[in-house]
Amino acid sequence: MGNTAYIKIAVWNLLGLSVTGFVFWMLANPSFPDSQLIFGVIFTVITIVSSIGTFWMAYMAIRCERNPWPILVLIFLPFSFLWYYQDRVRSGKNVGRNLSVV
Repeated sequence: MGNTAYIKIAVWNLLGLSVTGFVFWMLANPSFPDSQLIFGVIFTVITIVSSIGTFWMAYMAIRCERNPWPILVLIFLPFSFLWYYQDRVRSGKNVGRNLSVV
C-alpha cells in the first residue's frame, strides 16, 4: 500500500466519522426538536445505509479478497464500505479467489 492508499482510507473514514458525529449530535442535543420528521428520516436512512453497507463489505471481503482480515477489521469503522467500493470494487483491485475450483 502506498501513501495515497492510506490517504484515501483516512479521507473516507473521516467522512464516515463526520456523518456518525452528526447523527450522534442529533440524538444527544437536548435542544434539538423531536417533532421534526425530516431529521427522523435522515437518521433512519443513515442508519440503514451504514448497516447494509457494512454487511455488504464483509460479504465481498470474505468472498473476493485473498486475505480478508484487514478488510474485516475496517468494518468496525462507520461508512468504510464507501472506501471499499471506491477503491477496491470500482477500480477492479479485488481480483478475488478462484471460486470455480470449489
